[in-house]
Formats: sequence, structure tokens, C-alpha cells
Amino acid sequence: MIAAVALLAAVFSGLVIFTDIFSKSTDNETGRVSDNDDEPVITVAPSTETPETTAPTTSPDDGKLVLSSGGGEIRVTQEVEIEFTPKEDGYWEFETSDNGESDPIITIFNKYGDFVASDDDSGENENAFLVIFLEGGHTYTIEASFYIDAGTGSYLLTVSRGAGADSYMLSSNGDSIRVDAPAEILFIPDMTGVWEICTSENGSSDPVLEFYDSNGRLIAEDDESAGDNNAIIAVYLEEGESYTIYASEWSNNRASFTVTVSLAMFIPSSGGEISVEGTTGYSFTPDRSGKWEFRTLNNGNYDPELFIYDMDNNLIADDDDSGGDSNAYISVELKEGNTYVILASFWSSIGSYDLRVSR
Repeated sequence: MIAAVALLAAVFSGLVIFTDIFSKSTDNETGRVSDNDDEPVITVAPSTETPETTAPTTSPDDGKLVLSSGGGEIRVTQEVEIEFTPKEDGYWEFETSDNGESDPIITIFNKYGDFVASDDDSGENENAFLVIFLEGGHTYTIEASFYIDAGTGSYLLTVSRGAGADSYMLSSNGDSIRVDAPAEILFIPDMTGVWEICTSENGSSDPVLEFYDSNGRLIAEDDESAGDNNAIIAVYLEEGESYTIYASEWSNNRASFTVTVSLAMFIPSSGGEISVEGTTGYSFTPDRSGKWEFRTLNNGNYDPELFIYDMDNNLIADDDDSGGDSNAYISVELKEGNTYVILASFWSSIGSYDLRVSR
């Protein structure tokens, strides 16, 4: 008799535990993160993923909401911080949607608390929209808020894996191509030498260029050296090698602009004087070893800069004002027969000047 009572008690206890688990599961499906009226109300919209990968939880360390590594949707009614650790490297989209009353703002910080990106109105109807590259396994903080004095409504924040960078392939002898950034451009040059890569756009975006060799090593990068928010790079490349140009927009949003790849102009091997119009890359192969001088001849209206790189694209010399009157001057040891990359640029406003190369 006693054994039977004990058995019934165990069964009843199991039913209670099962009911409790079922109740908690049902509560999770409502998306209600907290019953505390002082905390923001966050609602998780239905998703195709399983609940354990989409429903935000609360971090035991700092009390922040924690979003699934695969992304998800969150209803925001007050300013809130959300931790997000993406499951993989790649482009992730952050998009808000509201009824036009709340004017959402989203800001992303890395694990050190450093600013990564922010947006207010890039989406439609004053919604925020960001496409940024995140490293898988690294924790980021999403600050979801409202424009000052405008936070009277609510909005839905959606975090999802972006489509990634569009892929393009350039002709081996160089070309101009219109890209929808972020974009990856494959280039296999048909000639060894110095090549120039630059962007051109109408001023509505801020192009950024990164150049990688076949081993994935970053060779060069630039943002605004060409003027008018355009980027320019000059690099020494080997015939038949595969290189990747990564073209993006400074704010990490989608943008459209033109990327042009062409052989750089030559400076005579014996030196000489050339006219520089805007930031330009040059190829120089000296006819003898020894000290060579590079001097800009500026009329005082601009502030020239000079950069010299070897065939491994390592910077070996640079200067801004050593030549007096805002002119650049470099004296550097060069080897006969080696090719060097000369980037003639400007400190601020873009214009023109003469460049003299001599022994």
C-alpha cells in the first residue's frame, strides 16, 4: 500500500514538472522578456527558426538582451541594448520598420565598446537601415533607440544575414565597371607593373577600396585620397596572379559607383619633370642605383604629398612638407632595374603641381 502511494506521488510530481515546463515554453512563445513594468517591452515576432535560436534571453552578466546568433526580430518600445554574436563572418542587415511616428536609430558597438556604425533615416519612411560586415563569434552591442523627442511609438528591429558582396570580374587589361557595393572584384592582370585603381561617383556616397593578394593579404586600402570622397590605390602587381578588390561604402550602406583599373603612367627611367593633375599613381624604374630625389614644385595653392613603395608594396618613404612652402621632398636609395610605385597626392584639397625626379 505504501509503495503504491509513493508511486502515485511520483507520477503526480512528474505531471507537475511537465506542466511547469509546458507553461514556461508557452510564455517564451509570447516573446515577453520581462514582467517588470520598468523594463522595455520586447516582443519577438514569429520566425522560421526554432525558438531556442530566435528568442532573446537576458545576459546574466550585464542584464542586456541577447539575440540569437542567427538574428531575429524584436519589437522596441523604449531605448534598449541588445547583445548579438553572429554565427559566422559576413554581411548582416539591421533594418527597422515602424508606423512613421517613432523615427528609429540603431547604433552598433564592438566588444570593446568602440563605435562600428550607426543609422537614422537610410530606410524608407525615416526607418534605419545598415548593412555591415561582422566577425562570427564576436559579440556586438546593438543600441536601439529613437530620435530625440520622437520616441512616442514603437518599431520592429530585424537582424538578418545579408546577401553578401556582389561578385564581378574585370578584364585582364583593366577596365571600368559599375558596382553595387559592397562588391568583390576579381582581377588577373595581363602585365606585370604598377596598376592604379580608383573610384568615381556623384558625391552621394563615400567609396572605400581594399586590395588583397591571392593569399588574402591586404596590400593597400584607401578612402578619400582622390578627392570628392573618392578612393585611389596604386600597387605593383604580377602578371597572371589573382587579386581581389573589395569595394564598399564608408558607412557600410549599399551604394553604387564606378571602379576603374588601369596601368599607371611611367616616369622616365632617367628622371625628369612631370605635371601632376589630381592624385595619381606612377611607375618608376631607375636606370642606375643610388640616391634619387623626388621634389614637388607647388605654386602655394596646394599641399602636395609623396609616397614611395617597393615591388612588395611596402612603403619605403613618404613626405609632406620637407621641401618648404608646403612642398614634399624625398631623398631615397633606389636600385637599378627595380620598379617602384610613386603615389603623388595632396594633404587636403586636390589640385595640380609639378614633380621633379633626379639623381
